[in-house]
Amino acid sequence: MMSGSKHARVLAGLAGLVTAGVLLPEPILAQERGGLSNLIRDLYGGDGIQPIGGPVGGTPEHHPFRPSFVLLDDPDLFDLNDEIGRNIAFAPFNAAAAAIVFDIERGVPVRADDSLGPFLVREASTIGQNRMSFGVSYARIDYQNYEGDDLDDQEFVFSHTDCCPPGGTPSPGQPTFEQDQIRVNLDLELTQDIFAFFSTYGITNNWDVGLVVPIVSVDASVRSVGTIIPSPNNPDPTIHQFDRSDPDPDLSGVDSNSDSATGIGDIAFRSKYNFLRDQPVLPDAAVLGQVTLPTGDDDDLLGSGDTAVLGLLIGTKDFGRFSVHGNVGYEMFFDDLEDALRYGAGTDVLVFDGVTAVGEVLGRYEPNGDGTSDVVDGLVGLKWNPTGDVVLSSFVLTPINRDTGLRADVVWGFGLELGF
Repeated sequence: MMSGSKHARVLAGLAGLVTAGVLLPEPILAQERGGLSNLIRDLYGGDGIQPIGGPVGGTPEHHPFRPSFVLLDDPDLFDLNDEIGRNIAFAPFNAAAAAIVFDIERGVPVRADDSLGPFLVREASTIGQNRMSFGVSYARIDYQNYEGDDLDDQEFVFSHTDCCPPGGTPSPGQPTFEQDQIRVNLDLELTQDIFAFFSTYGITNNWDVGLVVPIVSVDASVRSVGTIIPSPNNPDPTIHQFDRSDPDPDLSGVDSNSDSATGIGDIAFRSKYNFLRDQPVLPDAAVLGQVTLPTGDDDDLLGSGDTAVLGLLIGTKDFGRFSVHGNVGYEMFFDDLEDALRYGAGTDVLVFDGVTAVGEVLGRYEPNGDGTSDVVDGLVGLKWNPTGDVVLSSFVLTPINRDTGLRADVVWGFGLELGF
């Protein structure tokens, strides 16, 4: 049994890892604009696009599209901050299973199981009393689709405001130049790099605790091109126009913006209890609780901006050289994000000694959401134990329902676990 002083030293070490993450430098911004969450809002000076309007009612020019083109205030445009934040909250940034653990009593690293375990689907087994694991993982996410459409070819159409009601009486579409529209094409590029440092410590044979400290880097750029679409009913198709030679993007209809940030992401604390094991028929079973704190700056898309609590029921059944795992649970958010059902299933197969192949399906469903965050992904990966105290891993994750939310065609990553 570990003494109280040893427990204190281990818990102090875990606290030190958290402190090190919190004391990292503030997010590093690439430009002076309003941050990544305002990347689109800041286009055209933040006031909206303003084509030159011809004389109307004795006024030499007017800017009738302006009120309807403050980009992120328009219901037809997605809220970039929320979409990135939701994806960060569900990002595949760590291996859930500890393949190599450190036996504190014996002072040596040991293999946790014959198989090296799953990736993102959780397994029911715990790492054992007085044991500890450490690791680091990396994932690269290049977002390419939103709601099934290419992210570099998003198109939106904006209508004219009722700017000139005759006699003060509202008359949408009259005069006929109010039937003109502006088509806006956005070319968006978004990438995310996530380094995650994680550790797990076994308090008893059935109970372990852990934490994950992610470091997140986000790069984004957007180019917007506005095109005036004259109404066929408008007798003067030149009444609205852009001056492409004008350096003012409001009047030329073309603008761009880019930004980047790097910093601490949302830190997660976990606790898992294995309440059923080694039964002849029933699977091993465990419950997991996780609290994710909004330590990442959501203004720069480094975190979700919301505290989350996840409860998960885990089942695992071993069949010799392979195991199957199933997870189902519920995640509650305390601010703006929607609660979600989380689920997953997977198998890991011991191909030969020291090499495990993994296949998984993971999903997330928001009962009260709008469907944009209901995602299902598939994962394949390999884990390799080349020496007694090192495990290398790599995976590829692809969306199964590609027409939902902000998605990458492929997410790839790799990890390293060490015994100390």
